[in-house]
Amino acid sequence: MHNNQPFFKTAKIVLNAFKKILAFLVYYALEFLYPLLVIIGSLLCIMKLEPWPAKFIGMALWLVFLYGLYNIIDRSFGKN
Repeated sequence: MHNNQPFFKTAKIVLNAFKKILAFLVYYALEFLYPLLVIIGSLLCIMKLEPWPAKFIGMALWLVFLYGLYNIIDRSFGKN
C-alpha cells in the first residue's frame, strides 16, 4: 500500500483555505447588501402596502427579519 498521507494533508490545507476565502467573500458581500436591503425593503413596504397601519407593520416585520438574518450570518461565519 502506498502512503497517501501527504496528499490528504495537502488537500485538507487547500480545502481549509478555500473555505476561509469563501466565508470571507460571502460575509462581506452580505455586509455590503444589508443596508441596501433595509432601504429597498422599507421603500417597498411604503409603496406597495395599502392601509397605513400595514405599512408600519410591514416595515417592522422586514426589519425584524433582517435583524434575525444578520445574527444568523454572524453566528454561521463566526464573526460575532
